[in-house]
Amino acid sequence: MKKIFLFAALLFSAGLFAQVNNISITEVPETLWEEGVLIDVRTPGEWEEGVVPGATLINFYDEDFVEKVSRFSKDKKLLLYCRSGRRSADASALLDSLGYKEVYNLEGGYVRWEAARQKEAPKEKDPQKADEGFWGSFMAWLFD
Repeated sequence: MKKIFLFAALLFSAGLFAQVNNISITEVPETLWEEGVLIDVRTPGEWEEGVVPGATLINFYDEDFVEKVSRFSKDKKLLLYCRSGRRSADASALLDSLGYKEVYNLEGGYVRWEAARQKEAPKEKDPQKADEGFWGSFMAWLFD
């Protein structure tokens, strides 16, 4: 029993057990965006609704998901996202079990990324509601 424990401890300390890294999609360091491969594991229909720039679509529900991902080196940093984070967590766990060394599940998925992008986007003024001072506001109120 002692030998089994020592062997397991040795494997763990040697880093042979990979681990899924969970990180919010809005907090990914710039270097990770640059070094990693961004994989969208959503369906083509979801992809049509919008995509994080630079992503490659590999549908997690496709029968050949593992085959498509296998074109990437197991030493490459893989960043996976889906709609909200659940599917990418499952895909990340699968890739981890297949021996990929650096797998990142981007928590919050496309929904969180899009919300952050919308929040950062400058608001455009509506020309119909241009600020014209007190009298402009008064006249707009009067005739609305």
